[in-house]
Amino acid sequence: MTRKTDYLALVNQATDLISVLNSEGNYLFLNESHTAIMGSDLSLFMGKSIFNQIHPADRAVFQASFSLLQTQNKIQFALFRMKSCSGNWQSIKAHAVNFSHDPGIEGIVLVSQDVTELVTAKQQLERAQQRDSALANATGAAIFDWDICADKLEWVSGFYENFGYSATQSNSYEFYSKIDSPDRKRIWNEIEDGIGSSPVKMISSEFRFRKANGVLANVDYFGIFLQNQYGKVYRAVGTLRNISEFESHLQKVRRKNVIMKEIAWSESHIVRAPLLKMLNIIELMETNPDVQPNIKDLIKMVSQLANEFNNNIRGLGDQ
Repeated sequence: MTRKTDYLALVNQATDLISVLNSEGNYLFLNESHTAIMGSDLSLFMGKSIFNQIHPADRAVFQASFSLLQTQNKIQFALFRMKSCSGNWQSIKAHAVNFSHDPGIEGIVLVSQDVTELVTAKQQLERAQQRDSALANATGAAIFDWDICADKLEWVSGFYENFGYSATQSNSYEFYSKIDSPDRKRIWNEIEDGIGSSPVKMISSEFRFRKANGVLANVDYFGIFLQNQYGKVYRAVGTLRNISEFESHLQKVRRKNVIMKEIAWSESHIVRAPLLKMLNIIELMETNPDVQPNIKDLIKMVSQLANEFNNNIRGLGDQ
């Protein structure tokens, strides 16, 4: 057997997508891993251009990179999409090495991986983060996820925006230490009650929480304690909402009846408009199939609060 035959036999068993192209980008060889994308008859692609398989929006960038192989030995391609035999566009990561002057290969070796699932998972994660951020901004709340067994408290979103802390991970002690001293024992007893609860329990409370700038904020806290298959609480998710400004505004409204009447008169245009937008966003989140069940429970709580707030505002006009 020749060196070239030995090489092709070896790469034919590789799990990566390995092909050999000529300087014009035409296929000279495709290993068997390509059947997952191109189908079982790889001979149909021999002598044909790889450029025709690439998404039109990615083709120019790919061709520009490919042309660099005239002067460079190795290049890394930007992520591109390749059409599969089923008609779908697969996300491909690839690099190429020019072995045109090597008599054992006589071509450009393209090594690729199908990263479609990884790209899809990343996009879904980004969408989930965008939903969490939208929810946090709409409610003025920081969303947390607490792994109780590892004592790892992760602030999914809103912690910096509402309380000024840049760190997104901490533990229960760091959270507890930021609660105002007179409220600490009561809150910790409520948390311990949630951890020892059976079945799953939701707790809500109000207390004072020290922000990064040292200012005490009045907050309301909602948490759902989740159990594993053995009935042991292992995780808690919930929100921490800064209600200081809300309470301050409410006190001013109570003190000044004239202001309250003006708000009641203009509620449909000034106060309720953004609230109704928030309710619409919440409704979209509730019906989104990508939202995880535990987050849906959280969204339902926010929806109940928003509707209660909406009813309270409408009630002002009846006074």
